[in-house]
Amino acid sequence: MERIKEAVAKAKSARRSTDFLYEAPVVSKGKPPLLDAHNSQVQKAWDRLEMVSLNATHLANNIIITHGRNDPKHTAFDVLRTKLRSVMNKHGLKSVAITSPTPDCGKSVISTNLAFSLAHQENIKTVLIDFDLKKPNLYKFLGIETNQQISKMFKGETDIEKCLIKVRPNLLLGLNQVAERNTSEIINWENTAKIIDEIKKVYDPDVIIFDLPPMSSGDDVLSFLPAIDLSMLVLSSGLSQAKETKESIDILKEHSNYGGVILNKSLDQVNSYNYYS
Repeated sequence: MERIKEAVAKAKSARRSTDFLYEAPVVSKGKPPLLDAHNSQVQKAWDRLEMVSLNATHLANNIIITHGRNDPKHTAFDVLRTKLRSVMNKHGLKSVAITSPTPDCGKSVISTNLAFSLAHQENIKTVLIDFDLKKPNLYKFLGIETNQQISKMFKGETDIEKCLIKVRPNLLLGLNQVAERNTSEIINWENTAKIIDEIKKVYDPDVIIFDLPPMSSGDDVLSFLPAIDLSMLVLSSGLSQAKETKESIDILKEHSNYGGVILNKSLDQVNSYNYYS
């Protein structure tokens, strides 16, 4: 409890304003020479990463339905994508953190499906990072065995290019296969903000999605919130309780730009992923 109180205090002092009081800058027509050079360097950075093939059957078996788009419920993620992009474009936001009040709400499945939905729009460059360092799961859902641990980059043990995996021409993954113990030493807003800035500089993604730990798992989420632009909460129908939900929403509203709730595992089988701002 004391660690969480300390994290709350740090988040209060470090977080940026959560009020959407600014507009994205107006970009003039035409590309100046410096922008052309930047875009060229960004494309070279993406091209240097080798493409990794994914097993469509494995993804479908793990409810990653936006990869193949054969399940009609994938359209719910397209709606979520559109709403999210609308908010992020309006306010000039790049990074979004997805968490849940407790384990087993399906936040990692939601994060992965959202990433693939975004990747279906070829003009959107997306990076998905597994930041549930104590219990990484994305590599299981994706069927990727890798030694390219994203946690090594946050610990300063390797550079960014050796930690990201390209699975689409416009989709990069930062995965972990080994659980970390001392996550509080890895997750702090100053270090995380520097890494996010590095990702933006090298790969210039339109959206960076962070799959965070559940809020009940400790102070990792609170330590991370000041470094990101937007937060979202995944609830599980029939599992998430009113008290823990309210507490989670209150914390996200206080320490981040809170984007809304995603209701997972709804009784509505036609559209089981609902978004509420």
